[in-house]
Amino acid sequence: MKTKVAFTILFFLILTMGFSQSTEKYKLGRVVYFVEGNVRESALNSVLNWKYHHIFHDKWEMESYLRDQKQILINKKIFKSVTSEYKIISSDRGYNELEIIFKLKEAWNIYPIPVYTYDSNFGMITGLGITYNNFAGTLSDLKLNSYYSPGKSEITSTLKGVRVGSFDLNFTLSHFWETVKSIDTHNDINLEYSYAKAQFDISFLFHVINKMDYIFTPSLSLPYSYNVDINDTHEADSYYREEGLIPSLSHMFLFDKVNWIGNLRQGFSVSIENGLDYLAGEKGYMVWVDCILTSFIYTSVLNYSSRASYFHYTNGYKVNSGDRLRGILDYKLTGTNGFFWNQNFVIPVVTIPSVVDLHITPFVDLGLVGDRNSIFKRDDMFYTAGVSLSVFPAPLPNMQISMDFGVNLKDRTETEVLISSVLFF
Repeated sequence: MKTKVAFTILFFLILTMGFSQSTEKYKLGRVVYFVEGNVRESALNSVLNWKYHHIFHDKWEMESYLRDQKQILINKKIFKSVTSEYKIISSDRGYNELEIIFKLKEAWNIYPIPVYTYDSNFGMITGLGITYNNFAGTLSDLKLNSYYSPGKSEITSTLKGVRVGSFDLNFTLSHFWETVKSIDTHNDINLEYSYAKAQFDISFLFHVINKMDYIFTPSLSLPYSYNVDINDTHEADSYYREEGLIPSLSHMFLFDKVNWIGNLRQGFSVSIENGLDYLAGEKGYMVWVDCILTSFIYTSVLNYSSRASYFHYTNGYKVNSGDRLRGILDYKLTGTNGFFWNQNFVIPVVTIPSVVDLHITPFVDLGLVGDRNSIFKRDDMFYTAGVSLSVFPAPLPNMQISMDFGVNLKDRTETEVLISSVLFF
């Protein structure tokens, strides 16, 4: 009996190996799109960059490639539905030549959005934003935003994802007015000044290998109209003033393997960014580094995400870093270097198909911020916790409306509230 069982298992393994080692090959012949919307076929081909000359050595490799191509369009978050299928159109050249069929249904992608939100750092924010996620059918993104708040106001126009040959271009033209604050060791404001600045950025994005990009960004800014209200630091007012055209340069390596599954995500991404900023007067140049590792673990009942980040600025330049900890006001945390760990526990609580998704997200943030001239101390450690409520309207697949409430666990009298809308693209 045991001999028969062993023989049966051996025969099954041999048969399975025979199927897995099938020599049937595949090659792309043509791609056909059926689109409900205005996206151009040339834009789809440019983004998907089909491998027409590649020979797929088995069915599994070919279908895996098609799933990846489909996910690229899903990640754009501008389609209500993306489906794909294929059929063999020829088999007389030693391989099966395929016709790939993609059926796309575009969502409404032009959003004139009144801005009426709140941020504990700036107060009530009002304005108007217009976003066109598939600008003229090119899969580029056009944004025109203007808003006002007592702490910061901005007018910005952005054109993102303009395909030119083998790379993408992003253009940003902005003008903003901002009030900058910092505190001393007694938690009192020792510096407050306001200024205005115009800035132009142009980014060149090169696709290095699968999922990895290199981004090169030169920019030019013109700060002006400085007004120092409080200065109890050891520096003169002139130290905080910048004058004339100020160039800066940054470059980034980005590996992004994050995929959307409905309104949840899975995968991970890594970015390493380095910049060089010119500081006016006799302050020379400032070099900075920013590294971020983000991961998402997907299940149908809980989506866990983690983001670890690190920054370092040279030349003694301190930056407000409270924005990386939900529960601490931005200006109350400054330093030349810092490490942060943000954790989110996303719980889908309501799903009404074709209407809305509602998520509740408890979160915990940890931060270690210090000065390059001193070692980290226990007082440099900060930790916060809170909850976020997020709404995803089904007719607008790339929009999230959220409200975050965070508490500084070292000083529970300090809280931070942020009400905002976010577009993913």
